[in-house]
Amino acid sequence: MTKEQVFEILEGEGEGAVISESGDVVMYSYDGKSLGANASLMFQGGKLDE
Repeated sequence: MTKEQVFEILEGEGEGAVISESGDVVMYSYDGKSLGANASLMFQGGKLDE
Protein backbone atom coordinates (compact mmCIF):
# COMPACT_ATOMS: atom_id res chain seq x y z
CA MET A 1 0.00 0.00 0.00
CA THR A 2 1.13 3.53 -0.65
CA LYS A 3 1.32 6.21 2.03
CA GLU A 4 -1.70 7.90 0.46
CA GLN A 5 -3.77 4.69 0.61
CA VAL A 6 -2.86 4.04 4.25
CA PHE A 7 -3.61 7.59 5.40
CA GLU A 8 -6.87 7.61 3.41
CA ILE A 9 -8.00 4.58 5.47
CA LEU A 10 -6.87 6.21 8.73
CA GLU A 11 -8.18 9.71 7.88
CA GLY A 12 -10.30 11.23 10.60
CA GLU A 13 -9.16 8.61 13.11
CA GLY A 14 -6.15 10.47 14.51
CA GLU A 15 -2.94 12.24 13.50
CA GLY A 16 0.29 11.11 11.84
CA ALA A 17 3.74 12.67 12.03
CA VAL A 18 7.13 11.88 10.51
CA ILE A 19 9.51 10.68 13.22
CA SER A 20 12.42 9.54 11.04
CA GLU A 21 13.53 9.97 7.45
CA SER A 22 16.56 8.46 5.73
CA GLY A 23 16.86 8.17 1.96
CA ASP A 24 13.71 6.49 0.66
CA VAL A 25 12.68 5.20 4.13
CA VAL A 26 10.20 7.24 6.17
CA MET A 27 8.85 6.26 9.60
CA TYR A 28 5.55 7.72 10.80
CA SER A 29 4.05 7.72 14.26
CA TYR A 30 0.25 7.58 14.20
CA ASP A 31 -1.87 8.44 17.24
CA GLY A 32 -5.54 7.47 17.16
CA LYS A 33 -8.33 9.20 19.03
CA SER A 34 -9.03 6.40 21.52
CA LEU A 35 -6.78 5.22 24.35
CA GLY A 36 -4.08 2.85 23.10
CA ALA A 37 -4.83 3.47 19.41
CA ASN A 38 -1.40 4.09 17.93
CA ALA A 39 0.95 2.68 15.32
CA SER A 40 4.41 3.07 13.86
CA LEU A 41 4.37 2.85 10.07
CA MET A 42 7.49 2.43 7.91
CA PHE A 43 7.41 3.24 4.22
CA GLN A 44 10.20 2.31 1.85
CA GLY A 45 10.14 3.70 -1.68
CA GLY A 46 6.69 5.13 -0.99
CA LYS A 47 5.17 1.75 -0.02
CA LEU A 48 4.25 0.34 3.38
CA ASP A 49 7.01 -2.03 4.55
CA GLU A 50 5.42 -5.21 5.89
